[in-house]
Amino acid sequence: ELENPVIPASGTFGYGYEYDELYDINALGTFSFKGTTKDARFGNPTPRIAECTAGMINAVGLQNPGVEKVISEELPKLKKCFHKPVMANVSGFSVADYAYTCEKLDKEEQVGWLEVNVSCPNVHGGGMSFGTDPKAAAEVTKAVKAVTAKPVIVKLSPMLDHREAARQLGGVSEVHIVSTGNECKETLLVIDRDHATAAPTVFCVNDGNIFASPLLSSQAVPVLSDLPEPGMGLYVPNASVMKGGCFSALCERYALAAVGVNSHLFCAKNAHFIDSSLPPFPGRTFIIKSLCSLNRKDVARCLAGIQQANISTRNFPLSADALRKKLRLRDGGDTYIFATTAAGRHVLVVAAKC
Repeated sequence: ELENPVIPASGTFGYGYEYDELYDINALGTFSFKGTTKDARFGNPTPRIAECTAGMINAVGLQNPGVEKVISEELPKLKKCFHKPVMANVSGFSVADYAYTCEKLDKEEQVGWLEVNVSCPNVHGGGMSFGTDPKAAAEVTKAVKAVTAKPVIVKLSPMLDHREAARQLGGVSEVHIVSTGNECKETLLVIDRDHATAAPTVFCVNDGNIFASPLLSSQAVPVLSDLPEPGMGLYVPNASVMKGGCFSALCERYALAAVGVNSHLFCAKNAHFIDSSLPPFPGRTFIIKSLCSLNRKDVARCLAGIQQANISTRNFPLSADALRKKLRLRDGGDTYIFATTAAGRHVLVVAAKC
């Protein structure tokens, strides 16, 4: 239990005491301290930070003094100014590295739980990141849980098959899929054997929106029997819901049906729009302006006066770039074209943001 949910991420807050000169860091819920490895690391050669238009690019390379010095030097300094349990971020380059570092930190009273970063390359497995391979991620997690009694959060690659990882690990109580700006950034599994269930809860987080549902292996998604009509709402799930594959729960919660199989586009089943009393839809909402086939005359009618559009394809024979060239449209503008397969035919759904 935290006093509040404000937690500076690992790598942004050092070992904490550096910021105590600026304000009382006990105002935080906690923080995740700098990524720690078994041995000391200088990190990547400098320069390793560069400014860019959108902010900053960095490749620090896990610079840290090693777990022994973290315990003997960094944590005693932190204890003088921070009086809450802290999250220990752990990295490694072999299963043995992870187990060694976690076993050491497990003995530290101030460490409340462990955040295991398995995005590091496996030096004994061809250099592939532990976090992209469910089997390798499971091996690390099992080794860590064997040497620690503290709660463990596994920080995974967003590319990982989280269902397979949860199956191989066992004891998973929660899956967190985290996106910012509709771009999937992190996947985290919470290992808590005391509260684990056959269907862990998956939390799909995108900025301030959270959609939660049981993590089920598969479940039927209702599909519209015919094409949607102009004037109907079109609902496009955010990146976290897409990654989580929570389409069945989404349809049940909002009374939706898919426009077509594997279209990942949805409309209200029994109305033009979803019930306004429900929580905000976890994704983007559009209004359908028109629909057409790929017939040349049909396209000319449907796209009359439109010179640019945002195009995406879902279960469609052409890529977005190929379709743009075929339609001779520039990118951008206020028009959105979703190309998909619905009711047994290839269609273009022309829409605008609500």
